[in-house]
Amino acid sequence: MYMKRIGKIGVFVIIGVILLIVSYFFMKKQDRITLKEAETIIIKKYDGEIVSIEEIKKERQLRYDAVLQNEKGIYNISVDAQTGAIADLQAAKISQQKEDKELTKEEAVKLVTATYKGTLKSTTAQTENGIAYFVVILEADNKEMTYKINRQTGSIKQESKNSIEETAIIKKNKAKEIAQAEVQGSVKEVELEEEANQLVYEVEMETAEKTEVKIYINAYSGTVLSINWEDD
Repeated sequence: MYMKRIGKIGVFVIIGVILLIVSYFFMKKQDRITLKEAETIIIKKYDGEIVSIEEIKKERQLRYDAVLQNEKGIYNISVDAQTGAIADLQAAKISQQKEDKELTKEEAVKLVTATYKGTLKSTTAQTENGIAYFVVILEADNKEMTYKINRQTGSIKQESKNSIEETAIIKKNKAKEIAQAEVQGSVKEVELEEEANQLVYEVEMETAEKTEVKIYINAYSGTVLSINWEDD
């Protein structure tokens, strides 16, 4: 009888220990901040825009690693998921340019490719309203993204996102085929021109009746914009 009581007590003790362990881990999990809460902590402490943030598990510790961009540069920031404590911004800095030093072309490319995914297509320098920029174009998922990087501050601005089909110019032979599908006759000349800030093919043709006609075609889409017949 005594042994049975001891056995029952032992079972209750084991169940109690298990419940305590489960409760402990449940409370620990409940104490963790969410990814959204981590974003809020960062934004409240630092000015800027969060480019990316992800959950990282390492050595039984959970943290949120974020990339923050502001007018001074781009920074890596880690937030402890348990305490909400944030790492020192200066220690996590990726790139911050001194006021008397401008970004090089290589640094601009490295800055963009470290922040955004894609294959480098081109990099050009330009000046707008007295401010020097690098324009970097990346290709990803059949899209071309254009980024303007301030050479003084390192800040990045996404300018456009176009499909590859929209940015590719059709060949002269294709423009010729389009024109001949619109008007029967022989093609005398095909020229690529810029009109109203867009590239246009001007196709000069002559009909069987010796009438001259000019057909204007959008160099990107192949759309016929207008057909001008020579006056008799």
